[in-house]
Amino acid sequence: MSRWGIFIGDVVTKWVINEGFDREMELVEPFKFQDDNGKIWPAQRHHRINGASIPQIFWSIIPGSPFVGEYRRAAALHDSLYIARFEKDRAGIDRAFYKAMRADNTELITAYVMYAAVRIFGGAAWNNEKIVFMSKVVEQEYREIVTWIRNSGHQLSLEDIESKCGEARTQFDLE
Repeated sequence: MSRWGIFIGDVVTKWVINEGFDREMELVEPFKFQDDNGKIWPAQRHHRINGASIPQIFWSIIPGSPFVGEYRRAAALHDSLYIARFEKDRAGIDRAFYKAMRADNTELITAYVMYAAVRIFGGAAWNNEKIVFMSKVVEQEYREIVTWIRNSGHQLSLEDIESKCGEARTQFDLE
């Protein structure tokens, strides 16, 4: 087990064919993540996931597209946990996502940037809404947070990121 936790089982998926939007996959087998505190986070069979739901506008900021990167398994876990409402609020799930990324050797800064994204934009998915329009102001705010993370990097904590992202969510009514 890494200092962050361990995945139990494999992420096994199949593509779901939809009209137009074809970025959805279905979990064929369940899998789990056991975090560093021993808590089990289960991803359930038949849940439909879309990987890291990174809007294309941010693909240059966050390395990769939805099913690319060392955070793929963590993203599949995160999607399933949101669907199942595994926790009463999403903060614990978002932290499990961070730990799962780190357990899969996602570089620290990338994990922080991805964590910031779910803290800011995850409310829409949690509330079963789609972000149809992203204003230039919200886009700029996220870019500023990413720059702040990259400049502060190894000196940050998750609490620092949560505080900064909380300000952005409040400012833009994203929660």
